[in-house]
Amino acid sequence: METAQLAYVLLFLVTAVLLFHLRRGGRSAPAKLTTAHRPHPNPVLGNTVEFIRNRRRFFDCICHVAFGVESSTLLETAREDSRHEALFAAFDAAVEISFRRALAPFTLVRKLTGLLNVGSSRRLREAVGVIDDYAMSVVESKEAACRDREDGDGDGDPDLLSRFMAAMDEEDGGELGAMFPTPEGKRRLLRDVVVSFVLAGKDTTSSALTWLFWLLAANPRCERRVRDELSRSPDGGGGGDAKGMHTHYLHAAITEAMRLYPPVPFNGRVAVGDDVLPGGAAVRAGWFANYSAYAMGRMERLWGEDCLEFSPERWLRDGGEFVAVDAARYPVFHAGPRACLGKEMAYVQMKTVAAAVLRRFSVEVAAPAPAMDSPPAYEMTATMKMKGGLWVRLRKRE
Repeated sequence: METAQLAYVLLFLVTAVLLFHLRRGGRSAPAKLTTAHRPHPNPVLGNTVEFIRNRRRFFDCICHVAFGVESSTLLETAREDSRHEALFAAFDAAVEISFRRALAPFTLVRKLTGLLNVGSSRRLREAVGVIDDYAMSVVESKEAACRDREDGDGDGDPDLLSRFMAAMDEEDGGELGAMFPTPEGKRRLLRDVVVSFVLAGKDTTSSALTWLFWLLAANPRCERRVRDELSRSPDGGGGGDAKGMHTHYLHAAITEAMRLYPPVPFNGRVAVGDDVLPGGAAVRAGWFANYSAYAMGRMERLWGEDCLEFSPERWLRDGGEFVAVDAARYPVFHAGPRACLGKEMAYVQMKTVAAAVLRRFSVEVAAPAPAMDSPPAYEMTATMKMKGGLWVRLRKRE
C-alpha cells in the first residue's frame, strides 16, 4: 500500500474512533422525565423537561409563512412513523452526514460507499429522497393552486413561495426563463427553494433560544432586567414587528446570546470573480471565502476585554436604546446583498417566545448549576446545538 493511501486509511480510522468517543461522551438526560400520559394537571410545571424541544413550533411557522402550508405538527401524535417525524429524522441525518463530509472529505472512501450504496452514502441517499419527496409535494400543491387561480377558483396566496413562482412566471422570457427553460428544471429549482427555507428556519431559532435561556439562568441580573422591561412593556413583549416591540433589553440579550453562540457557527461564500481583500489577500474566481461567526464573536480586538462575558448592555445606548453594529463585525445573519432574509422574522419569533415564557414562568436549569466559566458542551454541526439539550424546571410565577 502506498504511503498516501495508508495515511488516508489511518486518518479514517482515527476519525471514526474520535466520533465514537464523542458520541459516548454525550450527556444523559435526567432520570425524572415528563411524558404526555402522566396523570398530572400541569405535567410540565415542577418537573424536569428538555427546553427547548421546539423544532416543530418553528417548522410549523416556516411552513405557514414560506409555503402557506398548515403542517400542524403540534397536533400530530409523536409517532415514529408519522410523516413529519420521518422528515425531521431525514433532515437531521442529511445535515450530519454532509457536515462530516465537509470536515473530512475522504474522496476515495466516499466514492466506494456510493458505488456500493452502503454506509453513510446509503443513509444520505435515503434521507435526501424523503426530503425531496416532501419538497416536491409542496411545489406540486402550489402549482395546483396557481392553476386554480388562473381558472378563477382560488384566491391569491401571500406566502413567499407563491410570490417567487409568480416572479418566475413574469420573467418567463427573461433571465430566469433562460436559466430554467423546461418545466422540470423550474420544478427542481422550486424544490431546492423549499429545502433552503426549511433548513434556514427549522433549527436555527430553537438553537438560539436554548442558549439564550441558559445564559439568562447563568446571569440572574440580566434575567431580572428582561423581566422588569417586560412588565413595563405596553404589549407585554409580544406581537408586532421586531423594531416595534418596546423591549430593547430583550433584543440586546438575544443579540448578545447569538454573538457568543451563533446558530450557524461558520459559513462561507464563493467568489464570482477575481478580487482582493482589504488586507491585500488575492481571491480568485471560484474560491471559497470561509468565516467563523463563533470565533469572531469572541475576538478581543472586536469586542473588548470582556468579549467572553454575557453583557447585553454592550448593545445599548445611554438611554437604553438598542444599537446594531456593522454586519461585517457581527456576521450572524451574514452581510451585504445576500444577508439573511429571515432576520426580522427570527427576531420576532425569539422575542415573542422569550417574553411569553419569562413573564409567566421561572426557568430553573437542572444540575449542574449554570455558570459562565463552565458552559455546557455543544455539538458543532451545521447549527450550534447544546449537547444533550437544556434540562430545566418550569415554575409558574405568582
